[in-house]
Amino acid sequence: MAVVEILLFLFVFFEVHYFVRFFFHGLYLKIVSNKKRKLEEEGIVYGICTTMDLDFLFHMNNARYLRELDFSRIDFYVRNGLYEAIRSVGGGMVQSACSIRYRKPVTLFQVFRIRSKLLYYDERNAYFEQRLETIHDNFVRAIALTKQTTVGTTFEAVLQNAYGFVPESPIPTSDLRKWIESNDLSSQRLQTELSKIKYETNDGKTSKDKLQNGLSANREELKGD
Repeated sequence: MAVVEILLFLFVFFEVHYFVRFFFHGLYLKIVSNKKRKLEEEGIVYGICTTMDLDFLFHMNNARYLRELDFSRIDFYVRNGLYEAIRSVGGGMVQSACSIRYRKPVTLFQVFRIRSKLLYYDERNAYFEQRLETIHDNFVRAIALTKQTTVGTTFEAVLQNAYGFVPESPIPTSDLRKWIESNDLSSQRLQTELSKIKYETNDGKTSKDKLQNGLSANREELKGD
């Protein structure tokens, strides 16, 4: 009875199937990822829409797409040797931006694959395009651009550790360039708003010169935003 109660507690308060899947996927990668892939190679991961993934319209919940993309990126990092390289330099990778287009629903028991491709990288960030395609018709159900940012190291240091040199980054696609520009504009707007809030908190009024000084200080403070 105690075992049943513990399992019930775990399934109520934790997504047990997620951690179980993560464990077995990691075990699978340890077995099959003996040969390191090239950085430019596309990563492919397969999945299926289960009852745990459905929303009230019996479509795959929008948030589930993002989780599937996470599994695909982890698979990419492990197979390309980047995961071990990140760990060996004492760093980490976090998702700092994501934009996804949902083109057609994924329904119950539909099998799909996710293609992950590294489009571009700079000193700190790696930019991926990820496509979720259903197997039976090869239709791209969703497509996403994601930005991964290194923590405690640089992406170039990770590449150096993984490959012994820093490969030349691909040229960013036109849509990726626009997306990066959009992220920068959003960051600048938030920095401006934060500067105004800080200034008004200090003395209750604003002036052009003081606001400009606040912007300069915040650009340094929020450099990694």
